[in-house]
Amino acid sequence: VLNTYKQILALNAGSAEADMLAGEAYSAEDKTEAAIQQFRAAVKANPSEPEVHFGLGYLLWTRQKYAEAEKEFRAELKNSPKDAQSMVYLGDALLHLGKKAEARQTLLRAIQWNPSLELAHFDLGILDVSSGQNLAAIRQFKRAIRIDPSNTDPRWRLARLYQAMGRKKEAGAEFAQVSRMKRESAESLYRKMAGSPVARAATGSR
Repeated sequence: VLNTYKQILALNAGSAEADMLAGEAYSAEDKTEAAIQQFRAAVKANPSEPEVHFGLGYLLWTRQKYAEAEKEFRAELKNSPKDAQSMVYLGDALLHLGKKAEARQTLLRAIQWNPSLELAHFDLGILDVSSGQNLAAIRQFKRAIRIDPSNTDPRWRLARLYQAMGRKKEAGAEFAQVSRMKRESAESLYRKMAGSPVARAATGSR
């Protein structure tokens, strides 16, 4: 990919697409800071390039640089006003920045465009808990779980909420499910590692 990036730059030194391509390659290798620099170059080359601001915003979001990410998600929405993906991550960034009222409005708008956004329902559940709307929070967490049953975060939040509400049996069931999922995930990772060529070489097995 990086070789292709160099070839594109040789033809067009100011190619935003080339910088984005290189940024995605660095991100895939967990070289996030290098990816951020490439996406910054892409934004500079062409701030109207589709998804360029979202790509930079998402990388900043993974680094918990929520104020910077907010600016990029807003910029993407100026280019694509109904981009639900940018809208939901903007809502999440606003939540982390303590802008709860705006976060709620943004997240509700996102699920109007795409009801299957797990993060939006999860964040709305968190906002409902903080405002004392426990039953609404339960519904949001359950929606998040239905959308992505493999994610333990909404299930853990639901368990904590049941616990706070004195619904011990339901809390216990959710906590047990979270523990089981994490144990199965750890066992799956162990099996993959044990079957790797490095592990086989270390044990002398084939």
